[in-house]
Amino acid sequence: MKKLLIAALALLSGYAQAEVADVNIWEPYPGRVADLRDAAQEARSISQKLGIEVYVGIDQRGNLHYGNIADSWETWAKQQATLAESADWQTFVTKYESDPSGKLVESFYIFSPIVAETKAVSLVFSWDVYPGKTDEFLTSAKEAAAFQTKLGASVGMHIDDLGDVHYE
Repeated sequence: MKKLLIAALALLSGYAQAEVADVNIWEPYPGRVADLRDAAQEARSISQKLGIEVYVGIDQRGNLHYGNIADSWETWAKQQATLAESADWQTFVTKYESDPSGKLVESFYIFSPIVAETKAVSLVFSWDVYPGKTDEFLTSAKEAAAFQTKLGASVGMHIDDLGDVHYE
C-alpha cells in the first residue's frame, strides 16, 4: 500500500497548487462539544501566530477535524519543529492534556493535488481505488474536475495515507 501511495504522490507531484496536511479527528466527550471546539480554536490561534495554516471542521457525526496544512512535506516538517519549539504550544498541550474535552479517534495524512476553494459546506466522495488502477482513476478524476470547474463548481481531490482518493 505504501508503494501505491508513493507512486500516486510521484505522479501528482507536479501540481502547482498541491497541499499536504495531517488531520486529527477528535470525538468530543459527552457534554464537552463546546469545550473541544474552544480548544481547537485556541490551538488554531497559536498555530496561526506561528505562521501555520490550520483547518478546523465538524463532520456529520459531530467529530472535530483539525488539520495542519502546508504547501509541501518539507514545509510541514518545519511546521512541526516550530510547534515543538513554541512555549505557547507546549503550554496549550499541557493544559489540554490535564483536562481533555475529547479523544483522538483517527489521524491521517493527505496529499491534495487539486485544492478546492474553502466553502462552509462540502460534499466529499471517498473511493477505495482498485490495485493497479490509481493512474487511470486519477486521470478520470482530473477530467471530471475540469468539467465540473467549467460548470462553476469548486473541486478538490485528496489522497490519504492509505491511498484512498477523496473527491470534493
